[in-house]
Amino acid sequence: RDWGFFHLVNHEALVPSGHPARALAAVRPFNELPAPERAAHYGRALAGGVSYSSNVDLFRSPAASWRDTVQVMFGPTPPNAERIPSVCRSEVIEWEAHAAAVARAVMALLSEGLGLGGAALEETSCLEGKLMVCHYYPVCPEPERTMGLVPHTDPGVLTVLEQDGIGGLQVKHTNGDGESFWVDVKPEPGALVINVGDLLQGLVRRFSRCCQ
Repeated sequence: RDWGFFHLVNHEALVPSGHPARALAAVRPFNELPAPERAAHYGRALAGGVSYSSNVDLFRSPAASWRDTVQVMFGPTPPNAERIPSVCRSEVIEWEAHAAAVARAVMALLSEGLGLGGAALEETSCLEGKLMVCHYYPVCPEPERTMGLVPHTDPGVLTVLEQDGIGGLQVKHTNGDGESFWVDVKPEPGALVINVGDLLQGLVRRFSRCCQ
C-alpha cells in the first residue's frame, strides 16, 4: 500500500519450480554470443514485436544506462516468434505464459482489495498489453564512471520481475515525513518482485475519488 512493491511467494500453482530461472539462464547466453551474431538482431524498433538494443533510453534520458535489452511485445498483438533469438525463444515464450498467470492472479486480488469484483481490472483491458523486457548488464571497463541505470517508474499496470542472485535493484520510498531514501531489494530465492505501475496507481486514485 505504501511502497508499491512487494515480494510474491508461494506461487507454485502458477509458476512451476525453476521456470523464472530457466528464462534468465536462456537469455544470458544470447547476450554472451559474439557481437557479429548478436548484431543480426539489433534494432531499436519493435519489428515483428521484438527488438534488441543497447541503452533503450539513450535518446530520452540525460544519462545512458549500462545495459543491453531484448524486448518482446506479447500483447495485444502476438509477436513474430521467429524474431525472438532462437537460443532463448522457447524459454521466453514459456515464461510469458506463467508471468501472465501471475499478473492475472495479482490483479484479481488487487481488484477485491479495492472493493471491486475479482475480474474488474482484467475486464478493463489491463492484461491486454504485455511487454517482456530482458535486461543484461555487461561488465563495464570503467566501473568507477557508471551508476548502473537512471531512476525511473514503470508506466504500465503491473511489473512481474524475476531477479538473478546478483541484486542491484533499489526502490525509492518516501515516508510520512516526506523524506525519500533508496532501499535495496535483496533477491529472495523463489520470490518474484511485483511493482504497481503508474497506470494502476492512477486507476486507484481515480477509483478512490469516485468513492468519496
